[in-house]
Amino acid sequence: MRFFNYFDHIYVNHLPYRKDRYHATKTWLDEYGVQAQWHKAIFGLHEIDNILENPKPILDQFKPYLDVKFKFAREQFKGVDQIGFFGCSLSNALIVLDALKNGYEKVLIFEDDAQPTPAFLEYANSILDEMEKTDWHFISFGKPHKHWNVGRFQILEGYNHMSKLVKGDPALLHAYAIHKDAYEHFIKVAFASLNKPLDIAYARTCNKVGLTYNATYPCTFVQSTNFSDIQQKCIRKEGSTMNKLPMVYEQFRSYSLDAPNS
Repeated sequence: MRFFNYFDHIYVNHLPYRKDRYHATKTWLDEYGVQAQWHKAIFGLHEIDNILENPKPILDQFKPYLDVKFKFAREQFKGVDQIGFFGCSLSNALIVLDALKNGYEKVLIFEDDAQPTPAFLEYANSILDEMEKTDWHFISFGKPHKHWNVGRFQILEGYNHMSKLVKGDPALLHAYAIHKDAYEHFIKVAFASLNKPLDIAYARTCNKVGLTYNATYPCTFVQSTNFSDIQQKCIRKEGSTMNKLPMVYEQFRSYSLDAPNS
């Protein structure tokens, strides 16, 4: 598909034991013929501490940012939400770090509960046309419509689908693209922001360093309704069309399809 072929590489940020998400996401990726790299997400204090003890994946230029963040925050964790923010930031930073190491110019990143909306099928080509003529650095494909209703995003002049963040804080990283010019800042922000969601930290700082935060309209990817590892309960996501019935945790863990380990 032309939209997916535009990117040099596609990642899925994935918790290997969440085989339910693997199966659901791999199903639609296969339908579109998408070859994605499944990247093991960071979850839990033990995995966060492993990065501290074995920082091999971290390039030297970013280690000071990582050290500062952990020195201040490691003993400040209070509750699973804060640990979740930290793990999410670190997981996404490691993906972008991999893109940087491999010299990819532009990459597409999904969380393992992302799913395309009907709008994606309808507008994928026209969205790509506008991306190709836009000097973009970060694009979210998953902004709920409520963000538009409060005026957080403004359509660019002469465009139908491409917008820019004008006020407020976004808070979704389940489907986004990032350009090589933004890699280093994105990684630094991930390591240096303490307990804020990563895309909020990026949105608050990107303009200061000459980078942009864009989003496409209408929403083309949503998160599926499923069990939240952070909140430990089934969360119904806005716009989701799958997994609408609550399921117990053990059903997720015992899903029969094997998921990749990394």
